[in-house]
Amino acid sequence: MLQKIMAFAVCLAALFSSCGTGESGILPTPPIPEAQLQGISQALLMGDPEKAIEAHERAFKNAPQDASTHILHARLLLLSQRVDEAKKEIDAVLAKDPFNPDALYTRSLVAALAGDKQSQKNWLEKTIATQNPPAEAFSSLGSLALDDRNYDKARAYFIRARELDGRNLVAAIGLGNVNFKQRKFQDAERYFDQAVAIAPDYPFTYSDRALVKRHLGDLDGALADLDTAVKLEPDYSYNYFDRGRIYLDKGLWNEALAQFSAAIEKEPDMFAAFVMRGGLYDSLNKLDEALSDYETVLKLRPDYYFAYSLAGAIDLMKNRPAKAFDMFSTAFSYQEKVQEFALLAALALKKDGRTTEAAEYLKRAIAQFPRDGWQYDMALFYMTPESDNGLAVSDANREKNKAVRAQILFYLAEQYLLLDKKSLARTYFSEAAGVERKGMIEKRLAQFELSRLDAK
Repeated sequence: MLQKIMAFAVCLAALFSSCGTGESGILPTPPIPEAQLQGISQALLMGDPEKAIEAHERAFKNAPQDASTHILHARLLLLSQRVDEAKKEIDAVLAKDPFNPDALYTRSLVAALAGDKQSQKNWLEKTIATQNPPAEAFSSLGSLALDDRNYDKARAYFIRARELDGRNLVAAIGLGNVNFKQRKFQDAERYFDQAVAIAPDYPFTYSDRALVKRHLGDLDGALADLDTAVKLEPDYSYNYFDRGRIYLDKGLWNEALAQFSAAIEKEPDMFAAFVMRGGLYDSLNKLDEALSDYETVLKLRPDYYFAYSLAGAIDLMKNRPAKAFDMFSTAFSYQEKVQEFALLAALALKKDGRTTEAAEYLKRAIAQFPRDGWQYDMALFYMTPESDNGLAVSDANREKNKAVRAQILFYLAEQYLLLDKKSLARTYFSEAAGVERKGMIEKRLAQFELSRLDAK
């Protein structure tokens, strides 16, 4: 988020604020006339930096140009993404005046837009070593330190920026973010309040403050901030996403669903929104919609192993065991520490009538199972159910953790169901389905199996 702030606040709000002469003493020329500044400013506010550049070049075509004029031109070029031209312009200033703090700072912006973080940092450090460095140099260094999670250094830079300029937006928001990262939420809110006072029309401060309010339990206040952010920047997808999470916190599922859908409409490749919406559809038993979202998640992030298991569970409920096997076995290939994925894959094969393949699959997978875990004993039972291995039952009887016991009972119930021991299966499914554990696949499948048994 802070990089967006830098791009806007540094290149635009500070565009005209610090373009003076440097230490070598180039003679200043009269300041830029107000009327010409207004023409440039209006073009920028209309989102047309190219027009602003044209206005600048017309205004100074035949006029004397000092360092500040060239620096302004370079910053306008940066706003138009004409990085190479901006670099040439600012390098010419530095060739004559190597200690000009505003030129050095603008050179750091060139490095930033070129994606060279180390070079950006080097130019910023040169900037603050001059006699009269701009506050923006310190706030930019604070932003880099914040990105590197060096919160103490970031705090020091932001404080120094505010000492030089009490209305420095980046520093105010930066201090808000530093305190947020350190879980000092009340302090974070105070700094974001100050940032809102500095720039009440800047949308992203409201977005950041909403996250703080959510952590403070002020859900209504967070929603109000996000409503303002959406009004100011209606195309920013994460405002809708964050609003969806707050509606979810409030238990307003349909409202949350609408917000996640809005986020996806604004950003069709928004991975997190598909994850959240898929989970909501799943909870609302809209299985086709949930499966569609999970499949999109996996297209966007094939390594997001948990989505394979969620999709596999739906495939089991939709009586597509072959597809379920593909999902669960893929999940296990990504995360072999979750042995339950292998058990679910074997279960899918069994439900597909491929009992020999299920045993062969587990024979390979069991090498990844700790021998002292209940999953190992369950795998042995699944491989040779006719032996009625009592180890898995003993594991369930000894287990004190209710959620883990529910998992063990679910797998026992599924195997007993395949052995046509419906009464015993129902008993175990009932306990597994009643455990207080949100999001547990075994609980969800146990509830489904019970409903199917009741319908017969």
